[in-house]
Amino acid sequence: MFRILLFLVVLVGAALAAAAFVPLKTIIDLAHLEKIGFTTSGTEGTGWQGRIYDARLGRIALGDIETHAVPAELLKGRLRIDMAGTDPGTQLSGGFSIGWGGIGIDGLNLTASLPGEGPVPGATLFVENLTARFPGTHCGTAGGAARAYMPSPLAGVVPAGSMQGPALCRDGALTFDLASDTGDATQEVAVNATGGYRLRATIKPRNALIATTLARKGFTPGPDGYVYQTERRL
Repeated sequence: MFRILLFLVVLVGAALAAAAFVPLKTIIDLAHLEKIGFTTSGTEGTGWQGRIYDARLGRIALGDIETHAVPAELLKGRLRIDMAGTDPGTQLSGGFSIGWGGIGIDGLNLTASLPGEGPVPGATLFVENLTARFPGTHCGTAGGAARAYMPSPLAGVVPAGSMQGPALCRDGALTFDLASDTGDATQEVAVNATGGYRLRATIKPRNALIATTLARKGFTPGPDGYVYQTERRL
């Protein structure tokens, strides 16, 4: 049995090593990154080393990205492509992988500007060391953290500032649970494998006047406060 397992490990490792020399575009297609809104104007090179031009994640511009394979990951039965963004504004680093355990996001760091959604203002999002595994179409495991800085008040009642929290899997979606420093406001951003996301913002009003303002802006009363929810494409 041990020899059979060893043979399978060697066989998979050899196949992945060969895959590293497949055109980079083919690897991106195999990873189905378009499902989460990832697009490019073109690529060059192979999985071993290449470059992605004018990359975008939905409405987020990532710029050009340099890529290279991580040899040590081949021994684990995975083909990992590490990325380094050339745009200093995005501070993009980390990678994605394919192999045993499905498709993965590996140690992703990213700074991006997000547009506003209704009463939720635009923000600068900082993703830190995001790691996730998708065994199929659902999020299996995830870790890391995110922070969002809003230069404008949330719904006109929560002061401008930062919200932060962990990354995790919830109901099959990669989810960021963000909370304000005071605890008066939370935001749940749940990204699914088909390129959509759900934004759920909850605010605990401190008085009846704030509650009235929230209701006027489209929030509805719930067990934990006033809630605004919307679903969009990336």
